[in-house]
Amino acid sequence: MCQLCYKDNKETLCLPFNISEDLVLTLLIYVDSQEELLRINHLIPIITNYFQLAEPVLQTKILMSELHKTTLIDPMTELHNRRFLDNYLENEITKHQNFSIMLVDIDLFKQVNDTYGHNIGDNVIKSVAEVLTNNIKGSDYAIRFGGEEFLLIAFNTSKEDAVKIANNIRNEFAAKIFKTDKKTFTKTLSVGISYFPVDSSSPWQCVKFADLALYVAKKNGRNQVISFEAEMYSDISI
Repeated sequence: MCQLCYKDNKETLCLPFNISEDLVLTLLIYVDSQEELLRINHLIPIITNYFQLAEPVLQTKILMSELHKTTLIDPMTELHNRRFLDNYLENEITKHQNFSIMLVDIDLFKQVNDTYGHNIGDNVIKSVAEVLTNNIKGSDYAIRFGGEEFLLIAFNTSKEDAVKIANNIRNEFAAKIFKTDKKTFTKTLSVGISYFPVDSSSPWQCVKFADLALYVAKKNGRNQVISFEAEMYSDISI
């Protein structure tokens, strides 16, 4: 017997309804006696008719939910996309007390496309997405921010922990070997980090500060992790 349908000292009625080719909705009804089960059995035609009438509405809701999901996911990497970030930063993220924002960028990525072609470039981007996913908690977010740039939101992380996560990402990616028809090559990442609410009480300002720290990492030679510092903001040479 199906374990979902079995419950001690209960009579069970299991009614499956095919909502679509990919979805079956199962209604489980538990009652205390055979008499009550008999009464429910007489209601099955009414219940079935209700679900048949509701089927188009349920199909529409499922379709709209899937369409909404696809607009928030980057198809190449299967990470969240910039549209998701825009919605999340506006509506949800400030419910959390603290988090780190990491901007991750592939160093000299244009050289990959120019030298090996866009197919190889796509493989490099997918590899970054895989590394990011491997190094974050289930509650964190990895987002394709644009092109070869990614954004991580890591909740309840100290500055030390955030730097450690970023360096783990950087080292794991640097160890990957990419193959082409003629040769192999490796690539590196640079990472800029800011902290909410330490650096700013505005999530978008934290994104800007992480971007500034990333710029400093690039300027200082790439393949490194830099945390935002207040003097970066006032340094007109940057």
